[in-house]
Amino acid sequence: MQTILAFDTATSFGAVCALTSGGRGSREKAGDLLAIVDELVDDPRAIDGIVAGRGPGSFTSIRIGLAMAHTLAETLGVPLRGASTLDAFAGGMAVIDARRGEVFVPGPRVCRPDELEVAGETLVGDGAIRYRELFEGNGATVPPDDDPAHVPDPLLLIAHANGPWSRSMFAGELAKPSSICLGAFEETRLVGYLIVSRYVDAWHVMNVAVDPDHQRRGVATALLEKLFELTRDDERRGYTLEVRITNEGAIALYERLGFEPRGVRRGYYTDNREDALIMWRDPALRDQ
Repeated sequence: MQTILAFDTATSFGAVCALTSGGRGSREKAGDLLAIVDELVDDPRAIDGIVAGRGPGSFTSIRIGLAMAHTLAETLGVPLRGASTLDAFAGGMAVIDARRGEVFVPGPRVCRPDELEVAGETLVGDGAIRYRELFEGNGATVPPDDDPAHVPDPLLLIAHANGPWSRSMFAGELAKPSSICLGAFEETRLVGYLIVSRYVDAWHVMNVAVDPDHQRRGVATALLEKLFELTRDDERRGYTLEVRITNEGAIALYERLGFEPRGVRRGYYTDNREDALIMWRDPALRDQ
């Protein structure tokens, strides 16, 4: 089993760090991250990879964490992956304090707290704590301030790290109650799968994969159409995904299914720094 070191420094909770082989630690200041790593890691040679939270959150704190991540990865000669801090929460919808009267929420996007439709939602994170009174007044549930759900869980970042997914990444996503995971089978053999996470205003397609021998047979189309069928009663959420900007075949497939380009994430893929095309499908398409 691989040993992955994962950490995040983006929120007001400071530095949080964990190992897949066991052990966790935290400090109130992002600058104390290395002290946690020293406590948790007896032999740096046992580290097989590093995953770091890349925000959103405090710019200075994120910069400290990412600088440390790059230094450790270069020194140890291990792969480095990044993931959104918004994916480090499992107890509800993540709301991170953006200061100046704004919050970061899944999408990702930044907005004023009163712009969010939160009725019936459970909100977690330092932004949920800061604007508790407003959110609860609008029908949301916010756990007590000392609930661990408000603190980013570094191990959850692993399931969303860019690059090939490990066994632990799949396990983390399959265990999330807010995920939809679909498989395509030929008799008893898995030939394709789709993994989707539910965010406040979108279903985020995290991973679509088809066995090479079964590509161009409509497997990916069938999986996505099944997703649309399962979520057709959800009028609030559209669908979003990222795809390598050079993957013309996949882009054409998504366009046939109603997705449209909405922007580019520069250097999104950490294996070769390739850009990602952001695509979006409106909820209104369900009725067409």
